[in-house]
Amino acid sequence: MADLESSAPRGLLTGKNAFAAMAGAQLIAGFATGLLSFGLSVWAFQTTRSAAAVSTLLTLGQIPRAVLMYFSGTVIDRQGARWSMLVGHTGAMVCVASLWAAHAAGALSMWHIYAAIGVSAAFQSLPWPAAVSAIVTLMPENKYGRANGFLQSANAVSSILAPLAAGLLLRRAGIGTVFAAAGVLLAGAVASIVLTSIPRHGGSTSASRSSYRHDYAEGWAYLRNNRMLFRLTAVLAFCSLAIAIATVLVQPLVLSFTSSAALGVVMSLAGLGMLAGSIAVSAGMAPVKDFRSILTLLAASGLCMVAAGAGRSMILIASAMVVYMSMQPMISSGVQTMIQSGVPAGLQGRMHSTLTAITLTMLPLGYPIAGALADRVFEPMLAAGGRLSDSVGALIGTGPGRGDAFMLMLLGLAIVTVSTALRTARPSRQAEGTVAGPAGAPVSVGDELL
Repeated sequence: MADLESSAPRGLLTGKNAFAAMAGAQLIAGFATGLLSFGLSVWAFQTTRSAAAVSTLLTLGQIPRAVLMYFSGTVIDRQGARWSMLVGHTGAMVCVASLWAAHAAGALSMWHIYAAIGVSAAFQSLPWPAAVSAIVTLMPENKYGRANGFLQSANAVSSILAPLAAGLLLRRAGIGTVFAAAGVLLAGAVASIVLTSIPRHGGSTSASRSSYRHDYAEGWAYLRNNRMLFRLTAVLAFCSLAIAIATVLVQPLVLSFTSSAALGVVMSLAGLGMLAGSIAVSAGMAPVKDFRSILTLLAASGLCMVAAGAGRSMILIASAMVVYMSMQPMISSGVQTMIQSGVPAGLQGRMHSTLTAITLTMLPLGYPIAGALADRVFEPMLAAGGRLSDSVGALIGTGPGRGDAFMLMLLGLAIVTVSTALRTARPSRQAEGTVAGPAGAPVSVGDELL
């Protein structure tokens, strides 16, 4: 690793202790974000009675983060992970404080909420890739997988508990208390990072420190020229788009034959599955460190999607969802470990942020595709008397929700096919299962594809 600090300022946490504080900051910041997102979504609908208002909030909470994630890695590699996390959490805290102040003054309006959520989402493009890239400077290489598992566990805990807490606060105290709680939690995240010392590595892998533009281009050149990393990025982009489409289908599929309460049970169990998978990774029980292992898990997740659409059975759908969600932290941790172990330290931020940005970009692309295909193509074909009612319908049934089910099964089969094909393909000249270039050397801007 290049340009690591030889010593830390007195009184600051270092090494494993610094990682623990950083993971704690991610946990409470994620919890704060979950509180704010769920609380504002409910409040906006109750106040405006407009689904469009909720949709706008969700969009503004995703798109700025996804777009800026393509550039945030360059900032992280040049300015350091600690600085990036401090700026990200502080910016989000200021946005929440502005919402609280407007509410306290009786001047809170939807345009203010839209602006604050959009700006907050932009700041949130920094902390996650910064935290993941910081692992290489805080933990020994044989602990990368477990460290990634701890960060995944923090996300899982936040996603499970934040909606419950936000609902309780809204009912008993109102949206102002949600703002106050989120602000205090983000302040705690900032304080946790202030107490840490996270060694910095060089931003550019070239001999002299260069411009942001050069560093940005250098990151894309490395990704393009590293065959294994390029393949990993391509398969993740494809699978993320398929999963984004599938995500939209789950709720109408379940509601087509059972109640909203049953849907809530399924979603809660899925969240617990994700938490179980995260704990397994952090405990070292599910080590995933190479491309072939990631492809195997992706294929297995595709099979879970096929199983979920195969019949009208709550037990089958719930079981498939639990297994599917338990594998997601293992896949994410495996991807992160591959990058941490094989990519030069000066490119860590750019690689983590770029892969995260690509998967996030697939969400707003997949959602409208899912709705259009389900409502206009697949549901009519699997309706009673539809084009596929006597063929596919004879196997999986016809009527409401069966078009969604068939789409889900096709998406799962597509993931299985792509993952299996790549797994059985002849290995390239590059060492199979790694993302390091020759002798771990960086690729300079302008190098040709291997």
